[in-house]
Amino acid sequence: MRQNDIHIRHAGNLDDIGACMTLQKEVWGFTEPQDMAPPPLLVLGNRYGGSVLIAESFDGMPLGFSYAFLARESDGELFWWSHMTAVAPGYQNQQVGFELKLAQRNAAIDAGIGRICWTFDPLQTLNAHFNIHKLGTICRTYEDNIYGRSSSPLHHGLPTDRLLAEWHVNAPSVVERLGGEAPVVLWDCDGLTHAVRIGDPDQVPAPRLGLEEAPLAVEIPCEVRGSEVHSERTGRWQRTLRETFHHYFDRGYVVTDFVRLLVPDPRAFYVLRPDSEKRI
Repeated sequence: MRQNDIHIRHAGNLDDIGACMTLQKEVWGFTEPQDMAPPPLLVLGNRYGGSVLIAESFDGMPLGFSYAFLARESDGELFWWSHMTAVAPGYQNQQVGFELKLAQRNAAIDAGIGRICWTFDPLQTLNAHFNIHKLGTICRTYEDNIYGRSSSPLHHGLPTDRLLAEWHVNAPSVVERLGGEAPVVLWDCDGLTHAVRIGDPDQVPAPRLGLEEAPLAVEIPCEVRGSEVHSERTGRWQRTLRETFHHYFDRGYVVTDFVRLLVPDPRAFYVLRPDSEKRI
């Protein structure tokens, strides 16, 4: 979908909020109300310090939305928590989500906000590539089952383990990444030191802990979800990543990139560097 075919605006009335509710059900398949962001929170978040953005076609059909609310760290720093970004089925992977995040970044800058945070499933390669490689976020926090088990069929009843993405919206690395000016890095996948490396594709590898090299690679399978059949294997992958990320985050490593290799064989891995080298 071309950028010119997407119109993004701030939510303006209850019809817009209703469209957000419909999209939540369509995208995540939620069946329980406690899993959804309810209308009062969307309305108040949009009005008092946060933002609800609507993406629509130029004939007015809702294509997606993004909801962020104002939050505060214990030291008093204000930031936006981007709780949901959803794109309607049939319009995913067509730039809608990217345009929503760019609009959210612009809105945050206009509001004097320097950081936007959200979480994502570390086993979803497309989301990881989008959040880290394309947008330029970093990750240094791993949350165990942060939302509890949800009614979404996408989660297969598994714990909602998540990486926390930090988007420093004015950082030079983010500006370069969004402007297409970031330096090209050619990764030697086999030459990198791997904290997690896939050997037998049917086995979940044990992590290598205590490494001190930089950068470190944490490899994940390109596809791990898709049906209930994969739930046991996904759970084992969750436990491996939980142990790995907690270990290296506690030792000052930060996720600074995510790499997908499509040829000769599909591979995907996180790149971790010491905090002093994160260069945000």
